[in-house]
Amino acid sequence: MGTTCKSEWISDFNPMAKVQAMRERIGGKGPWSDETHCLEKAGSGDNFLKNHRFASLHEWMPVGEKTLEFFLSAVSAEHCAPGQNAVLMRSLLTENTQKGLMQHTDRLPAGQYTFSAYVMPHTNIAGSFEVPGVYIAVMDREGKVLCESRRIKLALERYARLSCSFCLNAAQPVQVGIFISGMGTVFVNAPQLERGSSVGKYNLLTNGNFENREVGWNILNGGVVPCIGIDRTYALTLKGEDKSAFAVQTVQERLDAHERAVYTLSGWVRSQPIDQKEEDALPQLTARICYGDGTYEIHGASFAKETEAWQFSAVQFLKSRYKDIHSIEVYCWQEGQQRAYFDDLQLVRDRFDSRLSAADFV
Repeated sequence: MGTTCKSEWISDFNPMAKVQAMRERIGGKGPWSDETHCLEKAGSGDNFLKNHRFASLHEWMPVGEKTLEFFLSAVSAEHCAPGQNAVLMRSLLTENTQKGLMQHTDRLPAGQYTFSAYVMPHTNIAGSFEVPGVYIAVMDREGKVLCESRRIKLALERYARLSCSFCLNAAQPVQVGIFISGMGTVFVNAPQLERGSSVGKYNLLTNGNFENREVGWNILNGGVVPCIGIDRTYALTLKGEDKSAFAVQTVQERLDAHERAVYTLSGWVRSQPIDQKEEDALPQLTARICYGDGTYEIHGASFAKETEAWQFSAVQFLKSRYKDIHSIEVYCWQEGQQRAYFDDLQLVRDRFDSRLSAADFV
């Protein structure tokens, strides 16, 4: 029997329904409408945090090094962990309070935000001062608490998601923290700071909204520029000219042969012809599943030709072969005499099953 983690970390956001809604509302080359602008707000999936995939502890500041131990760990998706890596935090004293990991963000625009993280206590957490448990919190630059989640103190066999929301009345940086109060051991996975008042799916991509400029992306014949037309801050721009232009990011998504996952790749694209008399190839957003034996399969999202406005598209795909996966590559492409803009790119895992046989992949 397979292990299904869907109910643990799937939101109600349906990207494929969103694609259909977008198609129905595209009306030629008219201006950006309030209706499509509302669609753009659904299912944020931003992640303003750096190194949220825990490739190391870089960008994270330990709080309580003398009484707290930190270890990097590769975690199994069978525990419903959407990220590949986790941090194991071990608190050694019952009197520990607000010890853990913190990250200072860049300046955030005014608005509503939600911070979330997946946690799995490996032991019960016991404290002698305040309410024990693992929790997350957000503070302003002076240390004033803007929001705080509930606390989990009992050991779990699968990851649970903590979240809290806050509002910024003016643009400013914040501090996010993943804390443990009391003595115990806990795994932490997939932290995310995103726009909006509700939590969205965890985005496997680093810097999918390009707020951190080129971080996480290898770009050829393009770059990150200030965004024009809607309220996004930055966007990726590619200009093919006589050569191909692309940006690529590799996600270390390791699955064994007997494991299977379903993914959705989505994003916003705007195509801008340089010569109105010439019809060029449309921009492409694709995902390539890379298997351990060197083979691969490609899945792409399609875009409409009828508009030069921002449009949303998505493609849902799955690991279809009884082979090990070692990574997924996400490409943004543009060819020919045309400029394309990409923004708010997301790669999310919708479902996970394990202990499958080769016959299940036929």
